Amino acid sequence: MKSKWGIPRFMPLKTFINPLNGYLVDDTCVFRVEVFVAKSLGLGECLTLKASPNSVCHEWKISNFSTLGNECYSEEVKSVSKGCWAYLGRKPFDFLCLADSADETVKATYAIRLKGKDGKMHQRTGSNWFNGPNKGRGWPSLPLKTVQNYLVGDVCVVEPEVKVLGTVELLYHGQGKSADAKFVNKNTVLDLKSLHRFNFTAHNSTIRCFKPLSGITTEYTDVSPAHYVFKIKSFSLFSDNGMDIYETNDFESGGHKWRLILYPNGDKSRNGEGHVSIYLAVSETSPLKVGSDVNAIVRFFVFDQIRDVYLVKQGSSTRFRAMRSKWGIPRFVPLENFKDQSNGYLVDDTCVFGVEVFVIKNSGIGECLRLKKGTSSHTHEWKIPNFSSLVEESCYSKIFIAGDQEWKVRLYPRGDWRERNKSLSIFLVLVDSKKLAPQVSARYSFRLRGQDGAVHEGPKGSRWFGRSSSSWGWSCFMLLERVRDFLVNDECVVEAEVTVLGTSGKLT
Repeated sequence: MKSKWGIPRFMPLKTFINPLNGYLVDDTCVFRVEVFVAKSLGLGECLTLKASPNSVCHEWKISNFSTLGNECYSEEVKSVSKGCWAYLGRKPFDFLCLADSADETVKATYAIRLKGKDGKMHQRTGSNWFNGPNKGRGWPSLPLKTVQNYLVGDVCVVEPEVKVLGTVELLYHGQGKSADAKFVNKNTVLDLKSLHRFNFTAHNSTIRCFKPLSGITTEYTDVSPAHYVFKIKSFSLFSDNGMDIYETNDFESGGHKWRLILYPNGDKSRNGEGHVSIYLAVSETSPLKVGSDVNAIVRFFVFDQIRDVYLVKQGSSTRFRAMRSKWGIPRFVPLENFKDQSNGYLVDDTCVFGVEVFVIKNSGIGECLRLKKGTSSHTHEWKIPNFSSLVEESCYSKIFIAGDQEWKVRLYPRGDWRERNKSLSIFLVLVDSKKLAPQVSARYSFRLRGQDGAVHEGPKGSRWFGRSSSSWGWSCFMLLERVRDFLVNDECVVEAEVTVLGTSGKLT
């Protein structure tokens, strides 16, 4: 029902034809279009920060330490949150590792202590995200001499302490337009109806407000982000836990891996104080090589939970490269506006962000339109003898040349399938249109000539002829009962007048 969309008032004509503006120079102009089909990946994650996290300590005694080889040794620590923590040691290395939590990312502060005689202790602390390729965190090189200073007999006493500040669960949501779509984390169903809305048409569901000075456009839309959704519970705990930056899990779009980066209290290094800062970065797991630049359109979302719409900000085409693999908006939303619950972005300390990234892959396709100046028409006369005895469904004239193109006339003496036995049907046909690269714009008309200068002048047509539509004309050109009045000795005289206005071919 709706297969077309565009901008009726794309540019004032007066502005366009002024050569000083550069759009129309030497009567030549260039238009361009890019189409990005937003196929929902159904990916996202939910970050839950803990209000009052508890720490867990565990003591691990390693006997006969001096006789141990270079193997990796581990000790399971009791469950903390939803993950199982373990301390792993390899002489003379040590580190902390999160195990058995394939779909979780965990933020934790931790300490590893070596306990010796008389309360003597060596301690190191850290704070990291544990996930996927980074399940192991700690210190890769603890000198063996240091360890030996804390042995009790030949026993090494290790005490890891862990405090989980927050967890991240991957979200999956189904395709389709149902407002009852749910985000699913394997066996856990989280009802987030508001995240997946009905897909309204772009011009009805979107309000655009252009900001040419910054190069960032702003719009509001009902349609949820197609590529990645990031939900945060307990947003205020970012500050309480000293978390200035958060990087999401990787997601793939356009043949590349990406991650969303959020500065909840602003990226001060980019003049983002007092704002939420948001960026898209090429994943470190698949970095770009020098010379392998990626051009993309990036759209950032934040959900208005009161009005059921997303605020969307989009930049112009961005080039990601090995030396500059991150782009974003340091002043995405003022913190004051973001935290004001009446604006709908942060409700019950929960918010939702999202991102879409459309990689621009040059297809190298285009066309060039050449309009002819001072066009002249060509008239071709076709005499058809023994007209009343024709038995063919249709017949063709000889090929003739008009505007450097080959044409012929097709006539249905008893009418085509629409006007069978009712009317004379007649059409102009572009010859070998499937072999021709260009499309041809032509104005055309047909006449029937009878006795004593009688002429039936048909309507005038103007169409583009090409591969998809090589024939244009009229099914009901003249009623069959009137055609007899224009026959001369059973001969039908048809004239076709053709004027080629322009051609359109592949751009080379």
